[in-house]
Amino acid sequence: MGCWLVLDAASGASGASGARAVAALLDADGALLAGVERTGPGGAAALPALLPALFDAAGAGALPQAAHRLAGIACVIGPGSFTGLRATLALAHGLHAGGAPAPVAVSVGEACGIDLDPALWVVTMARRGRAFVECGAEAPFGVDLAAPSVCLAGRAAPARLAGDGAEALAPLFSLEVGARAPTPADILAAARRRVSGVLPPRVALPLYVDPPRVTAPGPRAP
Repeated sequence: MGCWLVLDAASGASGASGARAVAALLDADGALLAGVERTGPGGAAALPALLPALFDAAGAGALPQAAHRLAGIACVIGPGSFTGLRATLALAHGLHAGGAPAPVAVSVGEACGIDLDPALWVVTMARRGRAFVECGAEAPFGVDLAAPSVCLAGRAAPARLAGDGAEALAPLFSLEVGARAPTPADILAAARRRVSGVLPPRVALPLYVDPPRVTAPGPRAP
């Protein structure tokens, strides 16, 4: 049927109140056919139950057969919310196991165009007073927001900033902030750059900068 399914739940790493989960269907030209968005805790976990209505609204037919006719699945792999990334990737891989195309991995930075603009930094908020930065072909790195100038010493300054954490670094460089989050069309464009070989291959697994938090087993607090 030529449609692409786009999944993104990377935002919200800094807290449940900022969580945002998006699922959208776009046509072969990148035009939005239908989309759903959930904010707050549990948004990413709710996406599977919303897919039948999404496909119906787009006129794409009924699941699971409609998923078999997808042109592709573009899934944001991070950096960002551990919970959101795991939920959307599990959904994408589950659809693939049922006959849909394999998910195409896209990072937040790639969706915002870091491969097209070497002077762009894409900043994603993280937990514990940190942010993640993507720029150019370099691996994402973490920044301690309590002392960002120390973490960024020796790096060439960006000319542009984007991402949901960009405002935290904007005063350091006297820059205005661009897009806070990529659109489904942005994510699809990056996925197509990957499929065409403009972007190098990438496995559809969570892109972690910091290790996931692990809570030691023990009695729960009352």
